[in-house]
Amino acid sequence: MAEQPDFTAAANGLAIAATQIQKMQNLPVINVAAQLNRMEEHMLRMEECMLRMEERILREFRGLRADFTRADNNNFARMINSKVTNDATALEALLGRDGQPIQNFPATTAQIHELDSTAINNLLVAFGLPVGGRINERKNRFRRHIGLTVL
Repeated sequence: MAEQPDFTAAANGLAIAATQIQKMQNLPVINVAAQLNRMEEHMLRMEECMLRMEERILREFRGLRADFTRADNNNFARMINSKVTNDATALEALLGRDGQPIQNFPATTAQIHELDSTAINNLLVAFGLPVGGRINERKNRFRRHIGLTVL
């Protein structure tokens, strides 16, 4: 004969289950909807924060791209200027820290010789270079910065 159910064990099991179900009333009330709303609000704040971070990163990236472009242009200009061998040869103008051509950039090395103290200081400031020293020292600082190796 096949094994028969144990009704006593089943009754005991149901009694244990009933006792545990009664204890459920002791659990604190959980407002799942309110918790979900708080979680959603938190996630929205996180998303807004991430969007601001993305915008800031994109601005920084654009700034870096502009800096690299300016640096590339200036390095190319310095290379051209390094080949200048006389006062009449045209200089390649460099870009300032703002990425714009430097105002009153001398067209030749002869024009560098003619610069007065204010003019050379303005050029040095446009490149973010120090303006200290005698005028010949400042002119030499400018010459080195724009790539001149001779003259």
